This record gives sequence, structure tokens and C-alpha cells, in this order.
Amino acid sequence: MTGGGDREFGSPNSIVWRYFACLRRLAHEASTTPDADLQRETAALAVFMAVSAIEAFLNIWFRTFSEAGPVVAHRGTIMADLRSRRGLAYKFTTWPEMCFDKGFDLDRPPAKTFLALVEQRNALMHFTTNYDSIEVPWVTVQGLVDITAYQSLGSPDAANAVRVAEEIVGEFFCLQNAGAVEVLKQIHYWTCGVPSQIELTEARRQDAAT
Repeated sequence: MTGGGDREFGSPNSIVWRYFACLRRLAHEASTTPDADLQRETAALAVFMAVSAIEAFLNIWFRTFSEAGPVVAHRGTIMADLRSRRGLAYKFTTWPEMCFDKGFDLDRPPAKTFLALVEQRNALMHFTTNYDSIEVPWVTVQGLVDITAYQSLGSPDAANAVRVAEEIVGEFFCLQNAGAVEVLKQIHYWTCGVPSQIELTEARRQDAAT
């Protein structure tokens, strides 16, 4: 949607939806290419995109839905944190706990596995320069970079990035005591993930039992 001047507008989920679509495409590419180098490249991009998608989701959700409702009491703090560009770890651990009855359980999945994904992203961003020398006949090499975190990547890392990011979105709405069917609807709305018929049937069963 075009606004005044050169500005473009979209629904709250639009950019997060596109990030997740890109993430899913990367995971598919990683799983279908026989090229190990391309697998590593796309897996690394998937890890980056998954973490970015969740940060964008938190930023947009809290900015939008703190305007009214039960979260409105914390809007001043949330907007101040956004202006000061608080880091993802702070927002992930602080905002849900501040706004809901409880925050993410950081000692259990999916929060624990998401934080591990963040650490994996950080390891890919902050390579360690090793000044210990490596010597072969007539040659000494110094100042090498430890790229183990990158070289160990494969298509399972890309698939894991999709799974963990999607689970975090679902858990976020579980924190708000949403029903099982509503959680699936929110996952679809924010991540473009379409629930299977089996998942919908089980969600309806869970809701009926509560």
C-alpha cells in the first residue's frame, strides 16, 4: 500500500511474513542442493534470517499491540527500549515477562533452543582470529581465522532455524493463554506456516478438552 510521498505501508505481519518466506526458501535450497559449499552458505543465511525474523516479530508486535489492551501500561518502556535499540536478548527475556503472567522459560525449549540459535548466529558473526602459527615445510602461516562454526554448517541447521523460529512464535501466543487453534492461526498469520490437518484436528481436540 502506497502512502504519501515514497512511503509504503503494510499490515503488521507483512514484513515478518516475507522474512519467514525467505527463511523457508533458504531451508529448501539447503536441503535440495548436493553442493556442500552451497549448503553451508544457505544454512548460514537461514540462521541469520531466523534470528532477524524473530527480532522483527517482537519489535512489530510490541510496538503495534502496546497501543491498547493489557500491554498498554508498558508502552512507554517498550517505546523507550526501541528508541535506544535494546538488543534482542534483552527484549526476548524482558518484554514478555513484563507484559504477560510469565515470560519464556529460558531453561526449556523452545526458548532454550532459540537462545542457542542466537549463539550460533553470534559465532558466525564474530570469528576468532588465531595468532598461533601453523607451520609446514618452509612456510609459517599466522593470523588465521577459526571458521569451524561456519564449516560445520549443513542443511539440518537451516531446517532447525525454521523450526525453532516458528516454535517461538507459537510459544509467544501460548504465553498469552491463547487456545491451541488460535496459536496455529497466529503461526500462519506471522510465519506463513500452514498447519496440517493433523495439527488442526489435535488443536481442536485440545481446545475441546479445556
